[in-house]
Amino acid sequence: MISNSAWKRHGCYRLGSEQYFNIPLENSLFGCHDDWNALDHFDPTTDSRLMFSQFNYLRTVYGSLQDGWALVQRGNWTNFIQRPGSNQTLTEVGLWSVSRGAIGGIQTVGGRYTDQVWLLYTNENTTKTYTYDCKDKLWMSSPFVSGTVVKNIFAPYEEYTLQESLSSFNNDSKAPYFGCLGSVTMDPFGFKLLVPVADWLAPPQMITKFTPGHDARILSNSTTVDITLEFNTAMVCDGVTNAIKLNMASSGKGGTPTIGNVRCDATKGQAGRLPGAPVSAWYWSATLSNFPDGVLEIVVTNAPSSGGGSTNVSDRSPLEVLTLICLQATDHFFLRKGTPDNVMIFPDNDYDTSGGFTFSNGQYQYTHKAYGADMFRYSGNFGRSWSDWKKWEDTTIMEKGVFDNSSNFWPGQHLQVQCESDFIRYKFKSFISVH
Repeated sequence: MISNSAWKRHGCYRLGSEQYFNIPLENSLFGCHDDWNALDHFDPTTDSRLMFSQFNYLRTVYGSLQDGWALVQRGNWTNFIQRPGSNQTLTEVGLWSVSRGAIGGIQTVGGRYTDQVWLLYTNENTTKTYTYDCKDKLWMSSPFVSGTVVKNIFAPYEEYTLQESLSSFNNDSKAPYFGCLGSVTMDPFGFKLLVPVADWLAPPQMITKFTPGHDARILSNSTTVDITLEFNTAMVCDGVTNAIKLNMASSGKGGTPTIGNVRCDATKGQAGRLPGAPVSAWYWSATLSNFPDGVLEIVVTNAPSSGGGSTNVSDRSPLEVLTLICLQATDHFFLRKGTPDNVMIFPDNDYDTSGGFTFSNGQYQYTHKAYGADMFRYSGNFGRSWSDWKKWEDTTIMEKGVFDNSSNFWPGQHLQVQCESDFIRYKFKSFISVH
């Protein structure tokens, strides 16, 4: 969703629920007090976006994920519970083990790797370790032979060496035996996708975090701002710098900021809110200088990784290359900087009491403060009619008839100004009212 104060103003849910027992509404009760709800939600570093980008990429690499028809439940380590308000309906909770691959002799799958893949997933809302004896009947079976080293495709990319079980891999009561996972720790509602380490492919590079945050609002106390981009893999420092373009909307009150004091290094990011989400491993930071009041768009296009990254596509399948191109879609970040009475930056301050609306020589005059706007229009009758959209100007002169006419039955004069900043993808709109 684009930035809009309506998402915040209508963000406090008050109706409750008759259908769901003790539904944990939590943050939805207080959304109208959370400024984040009014921000632009097209954040390229959102966990869910990163995860689905990786999902789509993995389907091009591992053919079984895309088209495998052989879905085999290898086992489940579960129990049944009865939740409050469930009318005595039982819920199964625990750990499941499933493999997916092509049906041998019948189906052929594409992708770089065509072998089966192994999935573990849980619906427990707590971190839990599952440990079973590989020689016991509850052993955690895998689709691979014992001794195989498997690696998780999702963060934190851990490895496991499969132990020997008592189940013959060739069903002839002889070695080799199916591999067994002796112990595994699952995060709340976590999942793992395990493949032999020889088939493991590093995820494509992604921006995992932006500081001070997408669409952050910054008070106009300085013309410099520090920013940081974090990635899930090591990048080329100069390559990242060269991949950044700055677009500034400042209503003609300043130029485009410059990038300086660039620093790059490895980092160890924290796990995301979603299990398996990419984690920061490297950062690029810099200082933006000569940053005027207004709206800044930071565009990052195909920043290269130190391992070759997006340019190393010679050994990839056509579908994999196409998906990588989609993953390389240009990322946009926004920063807004201004004084508290600038509605392009702080739209909640939408009532102007500074005296910028005046009358002299038979005309009304309004001095604009919404630096960052490219266009504006105004209304003198509470939005019943509007002027044409006009390009930004410091001061707008309005004829007396806009406010003093017989259809305006209220006392005094009321001015509404709607401002717009037009970037590549979005139109930011803000209102300000003046009496």
